[in-house]
This record gives sequence, structure tokens and C-alpha cells, in this order.
Amino acid sequence: MNKKLGMLLGLHVGDCMGVTLEFQPAVKEKDQWQKEMLGGGEFNFPIGIGSDDSDLMICVLRSLKYGQLDEENLKNEFIKWFESGPKDVGNTTKRAMKNLSEGASVL
Repeated sequence: MNKKLGMLLGLHVGDCMGVTLEFQPAVKEKDQWQKEMLGGGEFNFPIGIGSDDSDLMICVLRSLKYGQLDEENLKNEFIKWFESGPKDVGNTTKRAMKNLSEGASVL
């Protein structure tokens, strides 16, 4: 269980650090690499808040039941999240959420 939790926390921490850098060019010089969680970025995220990547991961986790994914619940979680008006939603995700709202399958 510790490895699974560590993986999920690592994903979220990486996402929280990355929101500051979204849509910015890559930096190759090691002394310019970001080493702290700063928040901000294109959508002015508070420190510790991730992007749609973390939000959608949480939707998936909520939909896991007894080690299996509940497709209908996942669809409802995704739509509920999208309808809440999140700051950061990529164009591909917007299209997918529109498709789900119109009856498309999650899987």
C-alpha cells in the first residue's frame, strides 16, 4: 500500500510544482530548474493546488470499487468535476467532457 500511496502523492506533488511552469518553454540549465512548490502560473494556482491532471486522478480514485473501475460512476465523477467550473481544462479534455455529457462511454 505504501508504494501505491507514494505514487499517487508523487503524481500530485509533481502536478502542483508543474502548474507554475505550464505553457512555458523548457529550461535546460540545472541552476534554473524549479525546486520549490510555488503556485502561480498561467491560472494563478495557490500553492499545493494541482491542475486538471490531479483533479481527474481523484475522479478515477473515487470510482474504484473493490479494485475495479465503476464506469458509470467515473462518467458521473468526470461530468460533476467539469460542471464545477475548474480553472484549468485542456481542449482535448473539454471535448471529452462534452462527449460524455452527450452519452459517450468512458472506456
